[in-house]
Amino acid sequence: MVAEALTWQALPFGPRTRYNAAHMRHRAIVIALGLAVLLAGCGSTDERQWMKIGERYTVEEFRRDHAACSRSGKLDDACMRERGWVAVNPRVEKVEPQPASPRPGGRY
Repeated sequence: MVAEALTWQALPFGPRTRYNAAHMRHRAIVIALGLAVLLAGCGSTDERQWMKIGERYTVEEFRRDHAACSRSGKLDDACMRERGWVAVNPRVEKVEPQPASPRPGGRY
């Protein structure tokens, strides 16, 4: 009975617990690809909010206009503006700071 309980599967130092580089590499690749897909899906959303000023509108109307103005995953701002929508939090363009002008010559 004791011999039956002590099988290689039950012991922590059996042949199945050895270092397996191929298996570990495969697992690391799968995890890395999964994280890349997850991060790519989260980072590609447009967080702007739209509204119509001085008009009542429904969610269905917004969804219809949003779908009509979206082409290949990008929202056309001009199309939304033509339909009367205004971006509440407009997209901020990156502005590079101007380099500091050199100081005039002098002692200080």
